[in-house]
Amino acid sequence: MNDVTTGIRAWTVDRLLDVAPTAVDTAVSELVGQALGREARPAATLEVVGYPSGGRPWSLFCKVLQHVRHWPMLAFMPPDEAVHFAADFPWRSEVELWDAEVLATLPPGLRAPALHRVVELSDDRVAVWQEDVVEAPRTWDVELFARAAH
Repeated sequence: MNDVTTGIRAWTVDRLLDVAPTAVDTAVSELVGQALGREARPAATLEVVGYPSGGRPWSLFCKVLQHVRHWPMLAFMPPDEAVHFAADFPWRSEVELWDAEVLATLPPGLRAPALHRVVELSDDRVAVWQEDVVEAPRTWDVELFARAAH
């Protein structure tokens, strides 16, 4: 079984895909096929990568979002502030990127990565399977930063 390890806890791929362990190959093939826009080979290699990730032409990126109470640095905040921070922190807001209303506000030439699957995990965690966006081989100069800020 392939394990995907976060800094705190290991998640098995079947749990990240919300399928039976025997269905992992099929589920991964479906995701790869969706990403490629055509039928994919039934076998795939899963690799744990650090963020930001590198990429291959058909790679997918799975990010596990989790409630801020799982953040180890929370213990270093003053207790009253930590309680308010944990209560108010919008840990799921990244998933809202794919809401139709948000997508409609993106300027021309900007799009969200393709979303392939969102899997609700236990203990206030969610696995987001999305397009693995490869960074353009371009140097960020003042003009590019200004364009991005605009």
